[in-house]
Amino acid sequence: MKTFSALLVLFALSAPPALARDVLRGPAEAVDGSHLRIMERTVRLAGIAAPGLRTPCLWKGKTPRDCGRMARAAVSDLTAGARVICREDSSLGGWRCLSDGYDISEGLIHAGWARPVKGAPEEWFQQERRARRKGLMLWRATTLDGESFMEHLAALKTSGAARP
Repeated sequence: MKTFSALLVLFALSAPPALARDVLRGPAEAVDGSHLRIMERTVRLAGIAAPGLRTPCLWKGKTPRDCGRMARAAVSDLTAGARVICREDSSLGGWRCLSDGYDISEGLIHAGWARPVKGAPEEWFQQERRARRKGLMLWRATTLDGESFMEHLAALKTSGAARP
């Protein structure tokens, strides 16, 4: 039995460090509305569609803005001075990141800066419906052609064009 335990410990210690790379911890910097830089890596926030930088919109239907830059500021607000932990989530095609225990993707949806994508947790879709009903943040915006910005974002995500 001691030999088996010793072999088990030796195996665990010699396991490839890839498992450790599945978790990133440390300060994070917002790249855009759906990407963070953490531990010298850029990761995509799992389960959301958000505007990339230099994505124009009309704020409240009249003032031209860079909605991508505004979404990046929202990510910065959620991560400023916080302990960020990211875990790879292949089911959602990105990284689930917590900022002092708060899910960043869910926070962006809750505040109206992002939309959940297919396969995201149901509670995120509930958050989206609330944000939409309240007209929060990007739910107030339109494209330069007058289309709902968030509906436009959903179409871009479907076509793959929403990626930076």
